[in-house]
Amino acid sequence: MSPTNADRLDHPSLPKSHYFWKFAGAAVLSIALLLMAKDNHHLRYRNELVYASSIHDISPSYSILPKKIYSVIGLESSGTQFVSKIIEDALKTGPYREGSMPCKETCTDDSYLCRNMKKISKKHHCLENSDVQVQHFSLPWGGTCHENPNPPIVDVVLPQQCTRDQDDPIEIEQCNAMATDIWGFQLNGKPMEYPIRYQLDITSHKKWYDDHGVEQFFVIVVRDDTISFAARHSHCNSTELRQQEEDVGTDLIVDAINAFMLPNEGEKMTSKEFTHWVAKQYQDNHGRRMLSALPSRDNVVVVSYESLVKLGVTYVKMLFNVLGIESDDIPDIHDSNKKYLNSTW
Repeated sequence: MSPTNADRLDHPSLPKSHYFWKFAGAAVLSIALLLMAKDNHHLRYRNELVYASSIHDISPSYSILPKKIYSVIGLESSGTQFVSKIIEDALKTGPYREGSMPCKETCTDDSYLCRNMKKISKKHHCLENSDVQVQHFSLPWGGTCHENPNPPIVDVVLPQQCTRDQDDPIEIEQCNAMATDIWGFQLNGKPMEYPIRYQLDITSHKKWYDDHGVEQFFVIVVRDDTISFAARHSHCNSTELRQQEEDVGTDLIVDAINAFMLPNEGEKMTSKEFTHWVAKQYQDNHGRRMLSALPSRDNVVVVSYESLVKLGVTYVKMLFNVLGIESDDIPDIHDSNKKYLNSTW
């Protein structure tokens, strides 16, 4: 069984020391003071969420929210940036967002983090107020395990306007309302600052956006276990920490698939069954390869990196069909797995 929120308190990769971080405008914001009734490390959405299947007919409850978000997520080095770029290029509107970063980074210090965030933000043309946005996450997102081991779980990433300074009265009011609704504090014009490295709870994040009238898609990218683990060496050269991060990330992916794609109790799977479940989605009842559709439901779709490389244009068109995207923009696809086949990491 995937761990419950309470179970995660004792998860080996989520120590109790990782439940607070710096908050703009104050010395330190101790999240534990707000959340100690639940769990110390998990930035939790405090209210009960009801998933509305007809949510797509509802306008966003806050004017600064986009109408539609395509969020791409998966374990680090599973092909999430590549898939994000495919969708971004297909939409041709430049509505790209990197994790919890604002559209255009506004930090002014000369730190490595600030310089790197500005470098990332310059790679993509971003329209902050676009009705349709593409967002890239990884599990975990940001930094490296060397400097930020045992990343905490974050339940909701606020819209871009709330992660930069806000001068507009409407933005201040709406960002205050969202932060109060979710965590019980106000930003008062200051940017919401997330941990440098964190794991995103896909389920609670999607439910919050669905509940507030946003058509929130999640594209979950999976890659060969051995190759994916080797590829993450650049993000985390500690085998032990890398495995711990993978275990938490996989649990979060399984939680999301169970919540949105496997609504019947008898269908739900465990993290140990995940790899087998993914493989089974591409086979018929006789074990033969099946290419009619990608596994998807309730705007959550699972994408196989290896199938994307193998099928190329056909697979990209299948993805566009599931996401409701009309585009003939097909990227060049190269197999990045080859360089890891003889890896010893």
